[in-house]
Amino acid sequence: ILSNTSFSQQKQPLPYVSNVLIKDEYRGKGYSKLLMVACEGLAKNWGFLDVYLHVDADSVSGNVAQRLYRGLGYNGVADTEANAKYGWMGPEILNKGLYMVEGVPLLYLRK
Repeated sequence: ILSNTSFSQQKQPLPYVSNVLIKDEYRGKGYSKLLMVACEGLAKNWGFLDVYLHVDADSVSGNVAQRLYRGLGYNGVADTEANAKYGWMGPEILNKGLYMVEGVPLLYLRK
């Protein structure tokens, strides 16, 4: 359950997609897009305008998933309060929705 403005300030329940996984032999066939469209459709049926998710922020290990979500129109949700101590990275990085969760860099995205 996440807020509509930031990851750190939960105000109202909103749709959150977690752990979209596709078996190796089925990758590259459009199944991840199909799953995401189905999740987005459920959210709309439930009356929500936005869908939220986290993705690995690493440019190597998270590359495929980041490309998927960006290609589907997901954008970073910046939270300057939660990321105040990471300001040295610059607004370009923080505005992509970068968060550190238990030492793991994640991108918080919304569509």
